[in-house]
Amino acid sequence: FDEFLTMPITPKVLQQVYSFLQVRKHIKDETVNDGLRKFPGAIIKTGYLNKLGGNKGGGTGNWKRRFMVLSDNLLYYENEEAYENGAAPKGKVSLNAIYCPTPNENNPENEFVIYAIPYEFIVRAESKQEMDEWLSIFQKLQAV
Repeated sequence: FDEFLTMPITPKVLQQVYSFLQVRKHIKDETVNDGLRKFPGAIIKTGYLNKLGGNKGGGTGNWKRRFMVLSDNLLYYENEEAYENGAAPKGKVSLNAIYCPTPNENNPENEFVIYAIPYEFIVRAESKQEMDEWLSIFQKLQAV
């Protein structure tokens, strides 16, 4: 959260915050006590997702298969071997303020978006079942 407070307020950041708040007011007010974040730093889920990288703002971007480690944040690595060998992550998605909507039913790419203010993290799972598992966890985390 401190990271967010020290961030420069650009028009893009303001628009994303506004969008996030508009979506949040449609989410049911319910408390989820599922124990996902019971132990700080505990790993909740690991696995491969394809993430959209490159020039997303107006360009085509590119898809990279990355090994994801979900704990207090979502860290991604070149591959599982890099993670197991203690390599530094390729990137980190802060999960302090997230929203992960359920994608449309017609979704053959198994693509979903994690809105982690001020960023959009677009990913694809290898199967619908894998996508549903990730979505379920992110949606529980957003409700906590």
